[in-house]
Amino acid sequence: MKKTPSEIAGYTVLPLTLPATPSYPKPATHHLYIRAHEPRIPDDDTPRSLFLVNIPIDTTELHLRHLFGTQLGAGRVEKVHFEDVPTKAKGSGAQANQMSVKKRKRVTADELQGQLDGIELPATWDRALHKSGAHAIVIFVDGPAREASLKAARKVAGRKQGKEGIVWGEGVEGRLPALGMERYLKHERAVFPARAEILRAVSDYMTVFEQVSEARKREVARRAQEPDEDGFVTVTSGPKLTETAHEDEARELVERQKKKQEGLEDFYRFQSREKRKMRQNEMLRRFGEDKKRLEDMKRRKGKIRVLLSVNRRHAKKFSSAFDDQSQQASERGYESFKEVAKDLDGVIDVLWVSGTPSIQIPYLITVAGLINTYLPDFPLSPGSTFRLLRKLDSVFASLLLGEDADTGEPLSGFEGRHNVVSMTEKVRIKSLAETCRVAVVEASEQVDEEMDESADSLDEGDDDDDDDDDFGTGTGEYQAPGRWDMEAAKVYEKTIQLLGDELGKAGEFVDNQIGSGEVC
Repeated sequence: MKKTPSEIAGYTVLPLTLPATPSYPKPATHHLYIRAHEPRIPDDDTPRSLFLVNIPIDTTELHLRHLFGTQLGAGRVEKVHFEDVPTKAKGSGAQANQMSVKKRKRVTADELQGQLDGIELPATWDRALHKSGAHAIVIFVDGPAREASLKAARKVAGRKQGKEGIVWGEGVEGRLPALGMERYLKHERAVFPARAEILRAVSDYMTVFEQVSEARKREVARRAQEPDEDGFVTVTSGPKLTETAHEDEARELVERQKKKQEGLEDFYRFQSREKRKMRQNEMLRRFGEDKKRLEDMKRRKGKIRVLLSVNRRHAKKFSSAFDDQSQQASERGYESFKEVAKDLDGVIDVLWVSGTPSIQIPYLITVAGLINTYLPDFPLSPGSTFRLLRKLDSVFASLLLGEDADTGEPLSGFEGRHNVVSMTEKVRIKSLAETCRVAVVEASEQVDEEMDESADSLDEGDDDDDDDDDFGTGTGEYQAPGRWDMEAAKVYEKTIQLLGDELGKAGEFVDNQIGSGEVC
């Protein structure tokens, strides 16, 4: 018997043993021809593909995966393209993803036509058969897997005749639809599908068909309204664009006009001069702003040390050993919380102007802790206290948002950065805020008798005209909330609102020592 060559015209000849069947009770030998895939127009999958010729007529993707992955034990198959099975054009998946990301992108008629071509009636065959001598392209997961599979096929092809070869489909018999009489019985039943399946397929087809028709009309109408190279619009009879359909077309025309005008801004010399002058003026303006900010910071340099002075003056209030009446008023112990608020207000202003989050956040947390510590030690000065807390609330809210909470302008140091305020700092800020709200309510029981002076009103420069409208007035069971009751309810309102949903209750995360300012 003549020996079968292991290679013909660059193809590796892989002998396969077809098992016996009831119609032909003897095993047969089938030759599969394999070589590296070399198309005229290579693509990204070419370096990891094999070209197969004369595949068995009952070949499925599972057969080829089992052949190369298990029987040859060389490489893992990613996908298989058969000769008589149409494949979708490359890029359709990417286009679909792009359309899902850009929700407002208009779907073209060609894309809709592709969807229309993909809608089919229910299949009548549960397994496809190929014609004799058909070919297929097997794509592996990578290039080395392809090379290993080709090498293993050559090794099997070079064996001597008589040795046990590869049995086609061995090990996957129970994982595929049956052939023979059972296949045709299933086909006869599938020829008459359920009415609901047919209605669903027809409904999908007609829906996409109407969308294709509308898209074709829009494209024809848009092209009819586009001016030619000379700027003229050809008047033709046909459907007109509605106001809704005109929106996307108008946007495209504007973008196309902008592209045409690119490079024309500097066409004349005076345009170049004006553009250069505008850039110079903008640079000078920014330089002036930076210079002004730097001078302001230099003028306030060293005022962060006020925190040490605040601690000393607070200690002098409760220790006669430190208090000296001969000292200046700015160095003696505090007489009221109004003086504390005045010093801390200046510290907050300096930190706000610095524009450096790495400095602002820890120092502001320290200031908030000092306020919580000092509030119980003095009678409440409502105007100064609530004015200070309102400013601190606005500053914390701005740092959490990355923009001014009042004006919406972006803050310095937050450009292109996220989560500048860490989770630990957020927990500390929320704990301080809730502790301060409790401290304000407790301090309201002892109010400074001079709180109604104009200098201690909530808004600077206002005359205090509500001597009786301070903390809750009224008769009977109901006591109407007063001016300061309303302000106490608004303490750290913005900050707690921003952090509430993210952190939950502060008591679930931190110890009471953090809220009191003992741990910083």
